[in-house]
Amino acid sequence: MQAGTTGDVGIYNADRTSLITNTGGLATTSTGVKTKTLSSSVTIEPGVYWFAWVNSNTTAAVRHVLSGNNTNLILNDVAVRMGTGATAASSGVLPATPGTVTAAALNVAAAYFES
Repeated sequence: MQAGTTGDVGIYNADRTSLITNTGGLATTSTGVKTKTLSSSVTIEPGVYWFAWVNSNTTAAVRHVLSGNNTNLILNDVAVRMGTGATAASSGVLPATPGTVTAAALNVAAAYFES
């Protein structure tokens, strides 16, 4: 890992026009699992949301499930469900909106949410 690096995870609404909640950046200067308690409670109603993550360096990664090209083709067959946002992050913190999401062959992030 690199000194002074930060990462962020968050949830956008279905049309990606609003960042509902995020960690606001957390230190990623060491290896291992990172946890973060949100500063305020957020209620997420049933529906479709976008889970997003970013880091200020290219070394850090989220835990993920390895997925091959077939998984990516299925997820992005009819509409983009997984990809890269056009709006750049700043200092390892998610932008207010991700912009247009372009389909990309990525590993599926493993996330755990608890109330």
